[in-house]
Amino acid sequence: CRWGVYLKSTDEFIGTCGFHYLREKENNITAEVGFDLSKKYWGKGYMSEVMQSVIEFGFLTMNFHTIDATVEQGNERSIALMERLGFIKAATLVDNLIYFSMEKEKYNQ
Repeated sequence: CRWGVYLKSTDEFIGTCGFHYLREKENNITAEVGFDLSKKYWGKGYMSEVMQSVIEFGFLTMNFHTIDATVEQGNERSIALMERLGFIKAATLVDNLIYFSMEKEKYNQ
């Protein structure tokens, strides 16, 4: 499930955000979230706004137990975004990627 991200003022398409790689274990669903944004719009707060809505939808509407994400090392903006949103950074890298996760119980609306 991936949504287009559009500027409210002009309806210009500027990126995407959504869930992929859903998996279930013991009746708990985990979904990986991913996003991309046109470079022209980096650092302006758009993805923070989008991600807040997507996370809320995942936990409250889709009833996901956990939302996780991977970020490439060196992608400081995405790492900072995940931390600002309240995701927990895994202690170790997997396939040279940084793993983040957030559980529904720790989600602060």
